[in-house]
Amino acid sequence: MVAGRRFVLHSLAQVFDEQLCEYQSSLIIAPHPDDEVFGCGGMLAGPSSDGKKTDVLFITEGEASHQGCCMVPSSQVGAQRRSLAASANEILGVPQERLEFLEGKDGRLPNKGQDGFNRLAEKIAACLKKAAPDVVFCPHPFEGWSDHVAAEELTRTAIAMLSVNARPRLYHYCVWFWYSMSLRRALLIDWRQARLLDISAQLPLKQQAMRIYLDALAPCGNPWIGKLPKEFLRAFDWDKELFFEVDEKELRGTIK
Repeated sequence: MVAGRRFVLHSLAQVFDEQLCEYQSSLIIAPHPDDEVFGCGGMLAGPSSDGKKTDVLFITEGEASHQGCCMVPSSQVGAQRRSLAASANEILGVPQERLEFLEGKDGRLPNKGQDGFNRLAEKIAACLKKAAPDVVFCPHPFEGWSDHVAAEELTRTAIAMLSVNARPRLYHYCVWFWYSMSLRRALLIDWRQARLLDISAQLPLKQQAMRIYLDALAPCGNPWIGKLPKEFLRAFDWDKELFFEVDEKELRGTIK
């Protein structure tokens, strides 16, 4: 069932084979350490050789990945995932000084209108001002995972806090999209905004970075990032990455 759905989504993506816009600097916004590699690892491995500047902002440390699993304190889980993020991104050409962590709570990121949302959005806006990227990448709003949905809302709101001339272009990347997306919901997407990136040359590096996250085990025997479904992982054997460009008119309409 999941494999068939993934095949259909991959096929749809290849129909609309448009390219990403030209850019010199980017900011990847990840709810947890590992999302940046699964969703953007091939892209991250590519720009470094072109002299492009890439920053990665993690909203949480992913400290809740072993909640209810073992007796490891959440602070230790978070510290381990920060360390893994440094190692994985180094493989992709992103140095540790380009990584930044906020203090969002894993599994409890607020949605718009909830307590703490505006405060966290303001911190993301401050990071946007500091990095001044041409483009920003955040999770697709149809990901299904609550923190990913909240991260998209936070990113849109943070962009709205910038002056009009300082607002970067926004793209969505796909992580749980391949595993959780129903075909009925997929048909609601504007596939004309799909942007497909060929990462065949970067796939070995992406897979190496993925292994950093997947092979490091907590005392319970599961990865520090948590145990991920096999069908989920198979989606990332693909030699392409899918992004959706957010139409500027749509973006203006949602950030009034």
